[in-house]
Amino acid sequence: ENLLVAQHRALSRSGMLQLAGLFGLKAYREAESGAVAKAMHWLERIGLSARANDEAGTLPYGAQRRLEIARALCLEPAFLCLDEPAAGLNPQESTRLGEMLLRMKDELGIGILLIEHDMGVVMNVSDKVVVLDRGQKIAEGRPAAIQKDPRVLKAYLGEVDPSAARTPSRRPTTAAPQPLLVLRKLHVGYGRAEVLHGLDMRFDEGEIVTILGANGAGKSTLLRSIFGLPSRI
Repeated sequence: ENLLVAQHRALSRSGMLQLAGLFGLKAYREAESGAVAKAMHWLERIGLSARANDEAGTLPYGAQRRLEIARALCLEPAFLCLDEPAAGLNPQESTRLGEMLLRMKDELGIGILLIEHDMGVVMNVSDKVVVLDRGQKIAEGRPAAIQKDPRVLKAYLGEVDPSAARTPSRRPTTAAPQPLLVLRKLHVGYGRAEVLHGLDMRFDEGEIVTILGANGAGKSTLLRSIFGLPSRI
């Protein structure tokens, strides 16, 4: 049912399909059957098909997180934004989450914007890491390069063993990746308080980009601004 809820727009279509459902018409039955099939497809992909009829609240915490991501994937996004999906997970659950994100990138070719504090997940899945400090971008690059940046190391990472990170897999491609989202000179604030100061960023298809920073760095504001929530200055 959680995955069917995500497909309510496809099942409504301005209310016409819902009207058809009242009369049991074929169009609604076919749409509903397709939605159930898609839901079961994603439950199988995340290893939860055996618990399809269980209440979501009874699932382990890590499984609930995977279910939330699968719900978003039912919408067939080209660009997926995730805000701290590994928060509260144990190491095994975090590893499984990271493997799921890599499969999504490699098999679906979608772009993923990730805000995360779990450095194991960040360093193992990211194609690119962008580091924010008080609303300004202070570093951007591959995980291995970010690990060696003195400013980042001092402010956020501490002592991290570079051998612990592996190079994320990339889908074979013969063409340059296409940008899904480009930000130029982004200034965002709340009232008179400016929070983001002229950010430039690019997010490509088939790429996992992680935004890293301490509390108050501007990560959540960046995510909200992508959806047009705070006012831009």
